[in-house]
Amino acid sequence: METILTILRRIIATVMGKSLQALRPLVNPEPDKIDFETLRDLILEHGGDYKEGKPFLVGLRDSSNFGKFNDFFALMYREGFTKDGAPRLFTFGGTTDPGKKGSAWLCLGMYNKLWIRGERKSFKKFCKNGIVLRQNGSKCRIIRAAKGANIPAPDAYQKDGDFDIQFHPMGTTNKEKMSIGNWSEGCQGPMKISNYYEVLRTLENFDDRHTKPQRISYWLTSLKNKDVPLAIRTNQYNTRMVYDAK
Repeated sequence: METILTILRRIIATVMGKSLQALRPLVNPEPDKIDFETLRDLILEHGGDYKEGKPFLVGLRDSSNFGKFNDFFALMYREGFTKDGAPRLFTFGGTTDPGKKGSAWLCLGMYNKLWIRGERKSFKKFCKNGIVLRQNGSKCRIIRAAKGANIPAPDAYQKDGDFDIQFHPMGTTNKEKMSIGNWSEGCQGPMKISNYYEVLRTLENFDDRHTKPQRISYWLTSLKNKDVPLAIRTNQYNTRMVYDAK
């Protein structure tokens, strides 16, 4: 529950014209400890370089409806980014699929140290300073759909390399929408801009504890993976963080 001081600060921030995107997280919803630990153990079982306290991203793909926002993500870390901090889980909707025909698809799998914060000049009009998560030399595996095709053929060639598969917002507002459109040709990301900023802010806070930006790992699995706790697969940890003015 917000304190009176926090509420007053939020009111002042609104009066001064400061958006929620410019505010700093103070509290994140407390997840079920079993759900957190189950997801952590799954990541480790699949070769993930999970370390207690370090943020980790998980993508949950539903490939049943091409070109639609029907996937989920989970950001997990520990409060204060310490091994003994309280567990934190934040789930949100978005896409792990492209919205254009004939595009590259990131293959399901574990991608350790896949992304690092970096500038994408063409995105300065879409998000603050054009900051997205980029590969910058890391490798991933893609499979490409044939020209004019929605999804890749089962026997399509898979290729490893740096294809600049990014994690970035898939829109500039919090408006609910169904169609991905041109927002993705293989990149991953949330539908709502506020969710993107929450992820980015968490990573920025983590980076502040180091001398340089840190690489973030990513596990992309199927939404049908029943080993993943149901509450995560059904986006039940999607409560907004509580914010206070900087």
